[in-house]
This record gives sequence, structure tokens and C-alpha cells, in this order.
Amino acid sequence: MAHLYALLGLGALVVLALVFDLAQALGWRRREPYVFDPHWLTPRERILLAMLEHVLGDGYRVFVRVRASEVLAPAPGLSRREQARILARLERQRFDYLICKRDTLVVRAAIKRISPPRWRKTLPPDELEPLCKRVRLPLLRLIERPHYVLAELAAELEQLLQADRWVEPTPVQPLSKDQDGLPADRDELAALADLAQAIKAQRATDPAEG
Repeated sequence: MAHLYALLGLGALVVLALVFDLAQALGWRRREPYVFDPHWLTPRERILLAMLEHVLGDGYRVFVRVRASEVLAPAPGLSRREQARILARLERQRFDYLICKRDTLVVRAAIKRISPPRWRKTLPPDELEPLCKRVRLPLLRLIERPHYVLAELAAELEQLLQADRWVEPTPVQPLSKDQDGLPADRDELAALADLAQAIKAQRATDPAEG
């Protein structure tokens, strides 16, 4: 009886191997769980990005699909629980476009695309709007449209950037020839030289140092 079970098991393995070989011959393969999408922006996103870059000019750079947690963070002094709650809230939000100065990459404003309201005349509430108001980050909530009028978009961007309250960072000044890490005071340099000479003279006269 044991031999019979062994033969049945061996036969089942042979059948499975044959089925697997047949499936491979017919082109069956395991489904790849990942795909690559080179066109990661939708056509509307690409069109609006091109219009933004055209209106803003060479002085700005526009970044797309930026998570709110990249530019907003919990204030210092909060408890860990409160920080975790705020971070989880920020991770759920994103800016569709982030406008930065080209030379410093300082954030100047943000844009959030929203669906056009169907039944109401006012825009629906958005979770990002009160957050941006608290940190004084200018936010433009732009209604999605099939086409945008360039003049209207330029006017909205001009008003948005006028509301900018960010303080430009102080540019880093390059070091001059005197700023090489040594004391800038010539008297202090002379005193250090005298001290070095005194140490050398003391070592020369001290027999223990010989």
C-alpha cells in the first residue's frame, strides 16, 4: 500500500512538471507587479505647467506634485503624539505646483487644482488652505479647466506673488583673501608669532627638551 501512495505521489509531481512546462511553452509567465509610466504627468498637468513656466519667466522654477510634508512641518516644542498627528495630516496632502525662486529655491507660493463646484457658487473647503494661512504661504486654489486663458492666469499669479510674505534669505558672501580661517587682526597674528618664538627659545635652552 505504501508503494502505491509513493507511485501516486510521483505521478502527481510528473503531471505538475508537465503542466508547468506546457504553460511556459505557451507563453505563460508570472505577472509583473510593477509597470513604468514615462508620462507621469497628465496632459492637462503638462499644459498648465508649460503655461506657468511661460508666465513666471526665468526667475522662477515650478515643481510638480510636492507633498505638503516637504515644506510644512510641526512646530518645535510639541509633544511626540502631536507631531505624529500633524505629520500624518501633512502626508495626506500635496501641492500640485510649488513656485520657487530659481536662484535660491526659496518657496514663494503654491497652487492646488480643484474640481469646479457643481451646485455651489463658492469653492468647497480645502484642508490645505487653513494650513497655508497659518504659516503665511500664499496658496492659489485653481479651478480645473480644459483650457486656461493666459492673461487670466498671469493676473492670478501676479496677485498670488504680491501676497508673498516670505523673507529672502541673506545670500552667502564669498570669502575674501583675508578670510581664510586665520585671525583677521594683524596685531593678534603678531602676538601669536612672538609666542611661537618664545616657545622655541625656551625649548632650546631647556636641557630636558634636548
